[in-house]
Amino acid sequence: MATLYLFLSQSVGAVIVARSPLASARLSQPAAGVRRFSRRPQLATRAPLMCVAAEDLSAEVAQRFGSALQLAWRANDSSLLRQVLPTDATVTTPLWQCADRTDYERELLEVAAFFSERATPVLSVLSHRRVRAGTYAVRWMLAVEWPAVWRARVNILGESELALERRGGTDGAAPIVRAVVERWHQPPREVFATQVLPRLRDVLSVWNAPTAEHVPLETLPTAAGATYELVQLPPMLAVQAEWIETGEALYSEQAPLPPAFAFTGRVKRTEWYSVVSPGILERSVLSRPTAAGGLEPAQRRRWVLPLPMRYGGGADLSGLPDPDGGASEEPFPADVVEQSIQYVRRPAQRLALARVKGSPTNAAILGAVQSVAAAAAADGLRVAFQGGQPVFVHLCYDVKIGWNSRRELAMAVWLSVPQWLEDNLVGVVIDA
Repeated sequence: MATLYLFLSQSVGAVIVARSPLASARLSQPAAGVRRFSRRPQLATRAPLMCVAAEDLSAEVAQRFGSALQLAWRANDSSLLRQVLPTDATVTTPLWQCADRTDYERELLEVAAFFSERATPVLSVLSHRRVRAGTYAVRWMLAVEWPAVWRARVNILGESELALERRGGTDGAAPIVRAVVERWHQPPREVFATQVLPRLRDVLSVWNAPTAEHVPLETLPTAAGATYELVQLPPMLAVQAEWIETGEALYSEQAPLPPAFAFTGRVKRTEWYSVVSPGILERSVLSRPTAAGGLEPAQRRRWVLPLPMRYGGGADLSGLPDPDGGASEEPFPADVVEQSIQYVRRPAQRLALARVKGSPTNAAILGAVQSVAAAAAADGLRVAFQGGQPVFVHLCYDVKIGWNSRRELAMAVWLSVPQWLEDNLVGVVIDA
């Protein structure tokens, strides 16, 4: 991690960009009589991010190591690191090895200073867990901004495995970290290729929107010959807008763009703002009571809008703006009966993933869902069902969700590209 910039800087070449048209889209607003639920900026916590027993000295050391990493990246301060690591601790990462703590401090602070040139790096600790006796793992996500003209945001999911030992023969003494082995969700070359270099959507919108920050996907092992990829979305802080629809709306085509009531602000002409990709739309089937006392089929469409890591990665959440963008005079889609918007802290989510070729029509999306769900179930995975149908997400990489400097959802860019270049994935939710 500490010399990532040395490796990547040697690989940077000239990037030629050209202006190209794009399409921006916003969905319509609710009509009178539609139920609407708006919440002030309070988090709806669906699951805890970490659970550490306070009395466990080994777990406490793992917590302190995570805090030390956060301080080093945020403030270029290694004072906590010196309290956790002994002078002879060894550190191994995907890029380099350090024989002692002094070497590790030097490398870490040098790269933290490099990536602090334009924006403060953010390291968010996701969890701590006991791997086995004497070994703990600290999972984290690191977000940095590449100091280049296109200002790419790089997100790395990582895990630091700590080998602990007790010295001095005292059972009650806190253990020390004898060695650290660091792993990333992507090899360094893949980090550069997929996150530092602008993607097609960034080149096409170079005069309209910044380079998109990626939501990182961790690849998991699959059965031999699997026709899908098993991945895990990381825990995230997000704005979640949703509606429940009935009738003909169940079969309507739906772009993976947030509804207009989710937008809370605008981007000023001179303002540098952040964009996140992909656009995420989660869909599930349910039954809804009718006025006559029966049940009717319904569908929940849930737009998940991850906050940029610089806004939500361990920052003070009390200053988040109201997620409710207000009503409009535009008519609301027919057969939509409920809607809501709120901040949520979503737990990690496991997905069986497959690519949708061509245009992501409703038929193409649902066909891919059924195929992936059947293949995953045949391999022994537990597919999440609701209302007799798989729960799934549509990940659209031709969408860039924009946030201004006031942490307001400010824009959505949906690129107009030929069908054979469209980048859409379907993920069937797997119960883990």
